[in-house]
Amino acid sequence: MGPSVMMEDLNRVSQAALSAANSDSSLDELDKISSIARATAEARKAEIDAKNATKILSNEFWKTWTSLLIPIASLLTVLATVYIQNKQLLLTRQQIEDTEWRDFLGSMRNSQNSAISDVTFVPRLKSFLPSETYGAQAVDVGKRLMGNLTDKAGFDDLYDTLFPVEKDITLHDITDILKNLQRTDAYLQTACSPVDPVLSTPPEFSSWGYCVDTITDEQALSYLKNYGGKDVVMQARKNSFATTYEEKKLSNEIASIIKRQTSKNGFDLSGLVFEYGDFSSVNFSSSDLTNSSFDNCDLSMTEVTPGKSLNTDFNTSNWWDAKAISRTILEDLIANRFPGFFKGEEIHVHKGFSQDYYLQQINRLCRVDELDCSKLLKPYKEESLHIKDDL
Repeated sequence: MGPSVMMEDLNRVSQAALSAANSDSSLDELDKISSIARATAEARKAEIDAKNATKILSNEFWKTWTSLLIPIASLLTVLATVYIQNKQLLLTRQQIEDTEWRDFLGSMRNSQNSAISDVTFVPRLKSFLPSETYGAQAVDVGKRLMGNLTDKAGFDDLYDTLFPVEKDITLHDITDILKNLQRTDAYLQTACSPVDPVLSTPPEFSSWGYCVDTITDEQALSYLKNYGGKDVVMQARKNSFATTYEEKKLSNEIASIIKRQTSKNGFDLSGLVFEYGDFSSVNFSSSDLTNSSFDNCDLSMTEVTPGKSLNTDFNTSNWWDAKAISRTILEDLIANRFPGFFKGEEIHVHKGFSQDYYLQQINRLCRVDELDCSKLLKPYKEESLHIKDDL
């Protein structure tokens, strides 16, 4: 039975008691009626108080929650404001970075050498390296620029900027640069060997024409004195010496990477020209050396046993000092790449090199491959060589 039902019963009792009261009622009866009326009034008051208490409690509950929600709402408003402002700031920064990147690329539209000569170029490139948007592009741009540079100091500066930690340098990065540099070399080689009736090219010149380092600048100018394009040739000569330095640096870096890494499937070195690289004790087993050339490289104790070796050339390198050489490569080297095969060629060897030493090394390699080299051996003519014992 609910409180409202009980209250209705009390009201009926109270009404009945009041109706029964008249002038003939005794004092005791009136006292009882009065008590009933008072009890009814108190019960009514208690009911009203109970209802009011529920409302008060409900109001307090909502007041409490409101007091908690207001700071939360304020905090959410602040967070939303900060988020929007941060987004706007990031958008502004990105727009600024986009503009700076376009300006940076624009600075390279002319000569690569003139771009690197700008004292702000490398710092600007460096600022893009941590960028999530342009970091990878900055590295690619830097590598491509290095492949076109004919400035030794600029090349070193850019190299150290792109690859500050040696152990993080990848073979792919260096071979990318070297391939680009070889395209620059091909252009320079053409510029170094002009064809003109007024020119008299000495017979000992190689495909590098007037850019060979076996003659001085003065000698080169004397050959070019009647040639109208001598300034172009002399600039190409200067640039070719710079690219030789750069190729030597990259060749040695590739050798260093191979020495400190192991690969069950070997390394892809196809189509690369290595200059003055220290490949001593390198293991080329299973590697791809297709169309690769090792010019003036140190191959002492190297395992020249590649998985692929079509058109691989070891011209002017000390291949006879290798630890082991694949049979087919060895046969070709003995027959067609012995010292002095090219008249007037320059070879880089260890101190104490002689014809007896050369034959001794050939016999050692032939024993390793169980190859009869007697019919292949061709003693070289020392007068056909420029020997540099600088390995």
